[in-house]
Amino acid sequence: MYILTLDHIQSDANDLEIILNKKEQTGKLDIERAEALLQDYRGEFMATMAYPWIASKANLMNKLFTQLLNELAHYYEQVQDVNYLERSLLIALELNPYSDQAVQQLIQHYANIGNRAEAIKIYRSFKRTLLSELNVLPMQETTTLFQTIAEQE
Repeated sequence: MYILTLDHIQSDANDLEIILNKKEQTGKLDIERAEALLQDYRGEFMATMAYPWIASKANLMNKLFTQLLNELAHYYEQVQDVNYLERSLLIALELNPYSDQAVQQLIQHYANIGNRAEAIKIYRSFKRTLLSELNVLPMQETTTLFQTIAEQE
């Protein structure tokens, strides 16, 4: 008889859940562990597997990863680390390419650091993607943010 024990097996999915559970319990994000997980990021969780049973788990893991990215973005905004903040926001947009919230955060970030041209570029690219792939426009909040930034000199 064989017995499989999982005590010494490491997985990014398990690490993600541990990081977020610890954050919920202590109120503090383990930045070092979150960064290690982010360094190993290779795209959407189980994206290459086409088994029907994977869809719900993949959706959950992507939601948790998005939550981690939001936590990291908040942390980097607080400590004013614009490079890591930008990276976190770009990965969040990559993971959720139709997310108005992700685009709004990235546009605001670029506006805050004085990169108005990049903020405009992000909005236009997002709008083009939504129109071509979903035949919808960005939310009014996103458009208003864009217009405010575009009108600044």
